[in-house]
Amino acid sequence: MTIHVTAIYTNGVLKPLKPLELEENEMVELDLTAPVKKRLPASDFGALYGIWRGLGDQLIVGLEEARRETNAKLERIAREFDEPYDATESSNE
Repeated sequence: MTIHVTAIYTNGVLKPLKPLELEENEMVELDLTAPVKKRLPASDFGALYGIWRGLGDQLIVGLEEARRETNAKLERIAREFDEPYDATESSNE
């Protein structure tokens, strides 16, 4: 019997997403195929994930300060145009 099963690998165990019609403790053979990971286009914000890893703490503090200053400026500009701007929507915290 051959069946196609999709499973999740968690804590060292493969967990099928649907019940299997197998006897308890029945031995099976597996051929595993990992899906190709989809890469985000470089223009997407998600492509920036992890870019701060390995940077010094002082540089990160400086970048955070620049982000806060930029958000404050954007909020001031938005108030001038009477358009609400929520800086928390633009940060990924």
